[in-house]
Amino acid sequence: MKVKGFKRRPGQADRRAATRAVAIRLFASLCAVGLVVAFAIAATLPVDMDLGAMLLAMDPSTVASLHQFTERVSGDVIWHRVVLPFLLRPDWLLPLMAGVVAGGVAISLSQIGAGHHSTRRSG
Repeated sequence: MKVKGFKRRPGQADRRAATRAVAIRLFASLCAVGLVVAFAIAATLPVDMDLGAMLLAMDPSTVASLHQFTERVSGDVIWHRVVLPFLLRPDWLLPLMAGVVAGGVAISLSQIGAGHHSTRRSG
């Protein structure tokens, strides 16, 4: 589709492809890091430890600082409905979720412009 008065600069498509390739590699790397960290946490820490207990073991003031920050920025409702449920989940779940989301973004970015070719034959 051509638009009157709009000219593409030479090399613009190449720059977009290069930027997309860098973004794909970045998100694929974040996916790998998230999955490795989740496995390392699950393999080394006690099975029944949740994220809040892990943060308390690392630094006792972390949870209190997180609570104060959440109350200051968004209020007490976000603390009880969003942050607190995550702190009660297993400690390996948050890095695993981040890795899976980053992997999904990497796959989605790699599919842009790839085109969809149907395997169904017509006729």
